[in-house]
Amino acid sequence: MHLCVLARVSYKDARNILLEPGSHYKTRSIVKRGRKNGRQKIRVLHEPSPTLKALQQAIFRNCLPAGPSSPISYAFEAGRSTLEAAKLHVGAKSLVSVDVSDFFGSIRATGVFHLFSRLGYPELLSYEMALLTTVGQSSVPKHDDPGLTYRTKHVGALPQGASTSGKLANLLCSDLDLQLMRIRRRWGGVVTRYADDICLTLPRRITRAEGAAIHRELEQALRSCGFKLNRSKTRIVLNAATFNMLGLCVGQDKVWLRKSYKQMVRAHLHGIEKFGLSAHMKDRNYSSEPEVISSMWGHYAYSAGIEPKFAAEIASRLKRSGILPI
Repeated sequence: MHLCVLARVSYKDARNILLEPGSHYKTRSIVKRGRKNGRQKIRVLHEPSPTLKALQQAIFRNCLPAGPSSPISYAFEAGRSTLEAAKLHVGAKSLVSVDVSDFFGSIRATGVFHLFSRLGYPELLSYEMALLTTVGQSSVPKHDDPGLTYRTKHVGALPQGASTSGKLANLLCSDLDLQLMRIRRRWGGVVTRYADDICLTLPRRITRAEGAAIHRELEQALRSCGFKLNRSKTRIVLNAATFNMLGLCVGQDKVWLRKSYKQMVRAHLHGIEKFGLSAHMKDRNYSSEPEVISSMWGHYAYSAGIEPKFAAEIASRLKRSGILPI
């Protein structure tokens, strides 16, 4: 009941969501780069209804620890970003990078329930908050038990798109992060985890055998924590001065934007300048003009801390087109 007050949601509406959480998500598919088994890769986002979103935000603000989940976790953490993670790798000479397959889908509702329990919440509330923060969970009321009043029919997982998923995932990756830090201590260098993207760099060149050994240790750490390796995204660089990492270029003394990223942003700016905001929105399959505006000014904010000169170009061209922040 207290959670309903914090979320400004009626108890009746909250109970309806608990009994049918799946019906309170809208799915949206985003085409990813590359193909798998001859098919275009798709990322499925689960967008919660306004009522469910309010409950999830109340859980995020009031029920989860506010600080960083671990020293090496940089996604979904206040005050941390890809830039902050990339800066730690400046000066590296070698890289072993791995990616987790189906990161959010691998984190099951049972783990979320046990996490809330470890944080000190009662069993029933922990179960209900797990229901509110996962997708695919199917439960029915259980009237013969005075304690836990649900019977689980199907175990769900974290949805990509909920405000709680990132923080919950990081908290549930604490064991993985500890193992990654042990690997880093054995080999030296720096390790960061940005959600499903794990990068370990060393300040020296490595041999092929060393790269393979580090890769095996990273894969073993993932497996022991219930994750699978996305082999198509594994990279082992034995010796280099520049690395593409976390969507950025990392060199010996600085971090900068990738050329492909700047080309993509400039293509959007050109489309808006030549055809207008509305036509560009339709051509690029945006859902609304505010979505385009928000996206473009988001590129400005992202670039400002990395390459201020490029950020100034974005702002200038948007303003000349009459597009101001919203």
